[in-house]
Amino acid sequence: LLDEGDDDRARALCAELGVRHFTRRGTAEWNLPKGPHKARTKHGNYNAWIAAHGEEYAFFASVDTDHVPLPNFLERMMGYFRDPDVAFVVGPQVYGNYTAPVTKAAESQQFLFHALIQRAGNRYRAPMFVGTNNVVRVAALRQIGGLRDSITEDMATGFELHRHRNPATGAYWRSVYTPDVLAVGEGPASWTDFFSQQMRWSRGTYETLLTQYWKAPFTMPWGRLFSYTLMLVYYPMTAVNWLLGIVSCVLFLCFGASGTQVTASVWLMLYSDAAALQVGLYLWNRRHNVS
Repeated sequence: LLDEGDDDRARALCAELGVRHFTRRGTAEWNLPKGPHKARTKHGNYNAWIAAHGEEYAFFASVDTDHVPLPNFLERMMGYFRDPDVAFVVGPQVYGNYTAPVTKAAESQQFLFHALIQRAGNRYRAPMFVGTNNVVRVAALRQIGGLRDSITEDMATGFELHRHRNPATGAYWRSVYTPDVLAVGEGPASWTDFFSQQMRWSRGTYETLLTQYWKAPFTMPWGRLFSYTLMLVYYPMTAVNWLLGIVSCVLFLCFGASGTQVTASVWLMLYSDAAALQVGLYLWNRRHNVS
């Protein structure tokens, strides 16, 4: 148990259950204002444990505290590490609390990433590192100095790993996405939770673009660079689309400016076809890509 607060009750529970207890509280070099050992952060907590005990372990498995792993979690993930160049294996992020409409909408948005984009990442041996549920090779993580200091430490760490080579084989570190549902968690149940989640992911994307991406053209295979580029520009391009949409509406409503002139019937015909195609593809993919 990586216990930030070094709680006496947590220690007692660990002793009762036979769980090893670890805390970085009171150790100055593991509680810094920034960097791999930044205080009061998930990556700082993990990195402190890796610094203290990483040499004792070959792998570590991680599941977010709002997720519950299924019994076959390790059995399904660990086999991929027979390949010495696999740095980490990730599974899909699946929500189990479908009581709120917001949660259903958030899951639908996530489906496209976890069921399709992550599978496409397997083509380049570089699906994104997702902190929800994963298994990581400790040696690969130690090679890059631990989990990255970022609000989305998982994505930043995966990006860094995919830039480096395995010293033992000379090949680039690779990763694997398995589509099996191996953990079920709690998704955002309100709009406040949803937008807080999206804000954090968006900020993390910009951090990676500004601080790490410039190194990739010189140190990452082109296929991986292409895959990561498409993923990293999602939030910036979404922002551009929203801004252009607002500007277009203002120009049309205030000045009557329009990029094209078509009758309402033609517009409705074209729009309904495009909308039907999008919905149809989405439903087909859900039917054929969800365990």
